[in-house]
Amino acid sequence: CCQVHDDCYGKCGDKGCWPKLSPYTFSCIAENRTAVCDNEVNSECDSCACSCDTNAAHCFKRNDKYYHGKASCKS
Repeated sequence: CCQVHDDCYGKCGDKGCWPKLSPYTFSCIAENRTAVCDNEVNSECDSCACSCDTNAAHCFKRNDKYYHGKASCKS
């Protein structure tokens, strides 16, 4: 999920955007617990960043069973 998110931010950057600094608008849909970008309000750069972030959130949700919070790198 993280690599895909980083690559997505890179594509936003290729468009001249600064996704880490893009203040976008989104809504949370309670019924299915998902985030949806408000692309009618967001600029092109804001929409790009929002899309990257919501796709990452959905990926994390799908892969939650594989996450081990206390895992660490072996030295």
